[in-house]
Amino acid sequence: MERAEVDEFVAKNNVVKMKADKTNDNPEADAMLKDLGNTGAVVPFLAIFPGDGGDPITFDGPVTKQNVLDALNNAVSTNS
Repeated sequence: MERAEVDEFVAKNNVVKMKADKTNDNPEADAMLKDLGNTGAVVPFLAIFPGDGGDPITFDGPVTKQNVLDALNNAVSTNS
């Protein structure tokens, strides 16, 4: 999610952002989506991986900025 507050949080907390491009056929992205529980490999889909190796926090479909910030806070706090 490209929002100023999210980008600030990401920079401040050394979060690594990755994006899977499904514009064209992308078997690696489809496999990861399936592994994360998105068996239809549909987008939008968001996964936040806590730094402590805990279970990913996932969202399918549209999410709000606050949903993302809350999930990032949870992911970072589990690593503290």
